Amino acid sequence: MLTNNVDHEQEVELQVVTEGSPDFSVTVEMPPVGTESSEVPGTTAPNQFMIVPNTNDLHTDTVVKARYAHADSWVETAFTHVDHRHVAGWITLWPPGPDVGYYEYPEEPSEEAGEVEGAGITVGEAEEFVESFIEDQGDRDYTIGD
Repeated sequence: MLTNNVDHEQEVELQVVTEGSPDFSVTVEMPPVGTESSEVPGTTAPNQFMIVPNTNDLHTDTVVKARYAHADSWVETAFTHVDHRHVAGWITLWPPGPDVGYYEYPEEPSEEAGEVEGAGITVGEAEEFVESFIEDQGDRDYTIGD
């Protein structure tokens, strides 16, 4: 999920890297915060965009990286505990560089407490959210290169 929180368009490069090799790479151009929904297909906020890369073999050596186009350095976060979890990367565009993080979704609520660990929703609920968001963002495609 990408969110542009600045008042100008941002071009950002994203990579999902496993064991040192890029599994997924894309460049995305995001409209500024405050862009009217009528300017962009879909009903979600135009300054938010979700990409679901085909990364079936995520493990503890997987890293999500982001940088503004033509920047020299990457901002990154490693997936450290993904052996039994569903993971969603979150990239928020701020100056001077993007903020990169992730949420982990457990399969089931904790049996002892009846609560969901960490992010507050289970894998099934996260999958429903992703499907709904993708549907609501309509035909929007901010990608400009792979």
